[in-house]
Amino acid sequence: MKMKRLLIVSILFLSVSVFSQEKTPVLLGKITKEDLNKEPYNEWLDREYTAYEPNKETIAELKKANKQGLSVQIFLGTWCGDSHREVPRMLKILEQAGFADDKIEIVGLNTGVGVSKQSPTGEEKGKYIFKVPTFIVSKGGKEVNRIVEFPVFSLEKDLATISSGGTYSPNYRSYPTIINWLETGVLSDKNISYNGLAEQIRPLVSNAVELTAVAYVLSYQGRKKEAATLCRIATRLFPETVRYNACAFIYNENGEKEAAIRALKKFIEKYNNREAIDAAFELYDEIKQRKAE
Repeated sequence: MKMKRLLIVSILFLSVSVFSQEKTPVLLGKITKEDLNKEPYNEWLDREYTAYEPNKETIAELKKANKQGLSVQIFLGTWCGDSHREVPRMLKILEQAGFADDKIEIVGLNTGVGVSKQSPTGEEKGKYIFKVPTFIVSKGGKEVNRIVEFPVFSLEKDLATISSGGTYSPNYRSYPTIINWLETGVLSDKNISYNGLAEQIRPLVSNAVELTAVAYVLSYQGRKKEAATLCRIATRLFPETVRYNACAFIYNENGEKEAAIRALKKFIEKYNNREAIDAAFELYDEIKQRKAE
């Protein structure tokens, strides 16, 4: 039953946008540049590292910033296209800027049901990694800022702005607010106003996936109440485009069977993908059966 349920959930999450993933071993936990230089990872590492030409003037700025004792922690997925593009470029920038190897840490995270954005050794805990790659810039062991998934301008310009103490807002402007809510317990407050939170974050959110992607990660970190709250916010802000299948799964994980069934009904009404709908009905039947027990 458990394996069947995991298959159902996988179909539900992938039903709206289908992708293929090569059967390549995923590197997890702390890894090195030498690990990435091995096959098959060196194919994308060499391609992007060789092709990318960092701006020389910006590199000169970074060389000065490096003397301030900065360090960079890189969270990537060896399964992730964005990581394939951005990580080799960042490694080249850091090398040209004179960052020592001991000032660079690389952490591989997993993907998939139950392990999304996690490593078996837990380096991501407390870091709020919702997208990969994420580059965390620290000084004296304390985070200064981060670059999330892709640069705002260019990797070297973004890194130079952060290093110089300039004003920098990474992609996904809603995430700092969500992190604040997580740290202050707002999302787990049983009396919280979902409409109120939705209005607070409305100007910062681009689409529903920006929220449900975070909810998915939180659910597998055991923060199921917070995940369900984010799904409700996403539904209020984007009722026509929210992934009701994802929210159904998250509600069910939080023990909210009625909410899960309502979300599945919405999903079934909205999409005609036969395989996805069949999977939705199977999860629906499982939720109904658990309610009856």
